[in-house]
Amino acid sequence: MRKNLLQDQTLTAYIAEIANGIGGDGFEQIESRDIQELLESQDEDLTETDLEEMLNSRPIDGEASTTTENVTFNLKSLSEGLRMANELCDFFMNIDPSMERSLIFKRKIANATAAYQYELKELLKTANQEKITKFFKIL
Repeated sequence: MRKNLLQDQTLTAYIAEIANGIGGDGFEQIESRDIQELLESQDEDLTETDLEEMLNSRPIDGEASTTTENVTFNLKSLSEGLRMANELCDFFMNIDPSMERSLIFKRKIANATAAYQYELKELLKTANQEKITKFFKIL
């Protein structure tokens, strides 16, 4: 149990370090306790049905829909892009004889995709949030 706690603390510290390295809006002063609070706030597991509904959801709220040649910035396309980035990392991890070089590559890809990871998490939160109008009866 203590080992898991130490691993969690090390991981959240590493995530905070990456976020602070990114800089920019929302990433200036992230601490490991901020990461831990975010992880603890996500206590429900998503079901397959939830994920399917989110994949077919509308574009991200709060932003103008970014559409270029029939490609929409939504949960499905964002998830696909991040999946491809992970596959790219896995590919080089498997073929590169230098573990150090492949880990550096993987870290750089993680840093490069961090903003998209954040957008995905925000989209997942808003996809589960119901509109207030659902709770009002039409007269």
